[in-house]
Amino acid sequence: MTTELEAFAGHLLVVGGRAVSMPPPGALAEATPKKTSRAREGDRFFVLMTPADGTHASAAFYEEIARLAAGTYFGSSGGVTGGLREALIAVNERMRAYEAQTGQPQRLNAIAAALRGPELYTARSGRVFGALWQEGRLTFFPGDRHDPLAMAVPPLGASESPDIDLSHTIVGANQSLLLADVGLLDADDDVLREALACREVRAGLDQLKTCAGVQTSATLVRLVTPGTPNPDRMTAPAASRPKPTAPVGSAGDRFARPIGSPPAESGSSGPSINIDTAALSAAVADRARTALDRASETAAKVADASREHAPTVIETATVTGRRTLRGSLRGVLTGLLAITHGVQHAFETLLPGPDEEGKQRIPTNLAISMAILIPVVIVVVVVGLFLSERGRTDFMAYLNRAEDAHQAALAASGGTCNDKTLRPQWQEVLALADEAAKFRQDDLTLLQIQADAQNYLDCFDDVQRHNVTLLREFPDGADLRGPIVHLGVDIYTLDRAHGAIYHDTLDDGGASLIGVEEAPVLRTGSAVGSFVVGDVFDIEWLRSGGTVHDNVLIGLDTDGILYTYSPAWGSTSQSLVTENRWQDPVAISVFEENIYVMDTGANQIWKYVPSMGDRRYNLAPEEYFTGASLPDLSSAVDFGISADEGAVYILYRDGVIRKYQRSAQDDVEQRAFDYNQKPEGAIAGGSALFIDNDPAARYLYITDPVQQTIYQTSWGGRFESGYRPRNNPTAFQAASGVFSDAITNNSLYIVAGNRLYHMYAVEPVAEATQ
Repeated sequence: MTTELEAFAGHLLVVGGRAVSMPPPGALAEATPKKTSRAREGDRFFVLMTPADGTHASAAFYEEIARLAAGTYFGSSGGVTGGLREALIAVNERMRAYEAQTGQPQRLNAIAAALRGPELYTARSGRVFGALWQEGRLTFFPGDRHDPLAMAVPPLGASESPDIDLSHTIVGANQSLLLADVGLLDADDDVLREALACREVRAGLDQLKTCAGVQTSATLVRLVTPGTPNPDRMTAPAASRPKPTAPVGSAGDRFARPIGSPPAESGSSGPSINIDTAALSAAVADRARTALDRASETAAKVADASREHAPTVIETATVTGRRTLRGSLRGVLTGLLAITHGVQHAFETLLPGPDEEGKQRIPTNLAISMAILIPVVIVVVVVGLFLSERGRTDFMAYLNRAEDAHQAALAASGGTCNDKTLRPQWQEVLALADEAAKFRQDDLTLLQIQADAQNYLDCFDDVQRHNVTLLREFPDGADLRGPIVHLGVDIYTLDRAHGAIYHDTLDDGGASLIGVEEAPVLRTGSAVGSFVVGDVFDIEWLRSGGTVHDNVLIGLDTDGILYTYSPAWGSTSQSLVTENRWQDPVAISVFEENIYVMDTGANQIWKYVPSMGDRRYNLAPEEYFTGASLPDLSSAVDFGISADEGAVYILYRDGVIRKYQRSAQDDVEQRAFDYNQKPEGAIAGGSALFIDNDPAARYLYITDPVQQTIYQTSWGGRFESGYRPRNNPTAFQAASGVFSDAITNNSLYIVAGNRLYHMYAVEPVAEATQ
């Protein structure tokens, strides 16, 4: 049948009062799989399952039963109501079987919905409810969610024949469906109405966070006409979104892929999927996550997926290599044994037997060789087998210790990361898990422990993990500065080690490169005008000032030669007045038309002002700091200037920032600047500073190579968040620069080592596959 409605779905999970960046384990939104009966063609299936009071199981268990429900529905025939009933009955039987096997009672709250054309069917058991928003009107399933009798449907697993509450209604485009547990049971109708009325699923979930309970699971579905672009792909400014309560920052929810894309694999009982090999490593980590899984409510035992310690491609290759090596070793040993048996057989066949007097007729040298060879082969075999088993023994020893420490840490944490004195305990868990990983990295239990430990540590650190994308790799040994992004299209990177400035072109979304220029636009030793390019130490963007053209990239070398570049005008050069004042210039910044140069050797910032009527910086520099007592800049690494207040922020190698500003009397004064609400251990070092002067942002970004993190604070020093890579945990090991384009393109650009990376400031919704 023809699909008359499409859907975009998002999920909300709140654990211990904090929004977590992943779907609830029992939440699923699926389109019709490729191989299914005609009775289900074009259907859309949604399910939300949460543990009833007193029930505890792993996140993987709830993921499994959610897929079981989807697989049963799409595998059924007949009416939609019958299919929903079969899905919940299958889950009920699974819960009963689990209880019979383990002796532990299992009870489950479940609500499932199926969309067929303009018709919406729902089925529920337990303390869950649904809400439908239609042109300002809210309809609830059951009709009165505050009525204890209406909500008192027994959960699945309570009896052999489950009680299932069914409903049916007609829906249309631009309407919204909510599936929720008791965490939203007491939410005000007006708040729910406002949330469901949002055009963007992301915005609706942000509204739901404001009224969510301490433990909340929900799925929000926006119904649209086929072909409607996903509004969540058009990223709203980060500052315009409410800051979620999640410790990980502004991404307090993770969105399911839009309904219409291929469904997830659910084994023989459900739909199939063509696995994306690029996501294989992340899939392993997703199966490994059980963060906060055994502490209190099962929902309180799931950690933020944006903080997963996902195995990287290199780690996966290492595991494969170790498996291959072990297999090769066993093969060699098996071969040696076979050779020994073969030699023995050959000896018996070919060597002369005893003579008539019973004397052996084997030559002495051959007998000696055999006497040496056979024991050597036996020793090799025995030692090889011993070594192959020793690794397993050592692994189990570390794994057992890690498991004990893990259970103790979970019990002490109680499902939250509020007690930061437990940080050393979780560090020990991770250290033990890492020791075990030296022997075997692909063990599921080990991955779960590592994920839990990393999730807790990230929570203590107020860090969110996002995937990074490698945009470009520069020559080995590169010392990268910048990058600088202009209008979300042009990106420039300085390699100080090789004396080169590179220009590349970003796509419309700013997430990948569509143009890579292998040859640098400026290189040490090349001629620009009447000057030969020297050691360029920093780059900046100049909108207008004392240069021939406006809107140009500027670079300054240690000889005081200022270079400009733009794709339209090419390169120009001019000499700044240094008068032998410069000693060790390390960074430049721009404020209005003026260029500032930080000289750590002179403990000074030199200010260059363009001369009147002449587009050149041909005047002697002004001293920013005056008087007999100058600040100590010997360990300063970078600085920036806020656009509206003209305050100078100086970053030091230890991560400290000092702020200076001119007073009404035109004197430069040091202003108070302290990090507020900074987690212990955060911002332990500094290599680069970026000031986001967008009025909707006003953030400082500190690149910390010690903690391998990009930190975000307000101009006043209020700690906002930290960013670390999820899919490549060591990517920021030598981070040396960051550029934020969070408001326009929701993007951060980071240079580390010889690589340029892209990371979303807030992870976007997956784009629909129609």
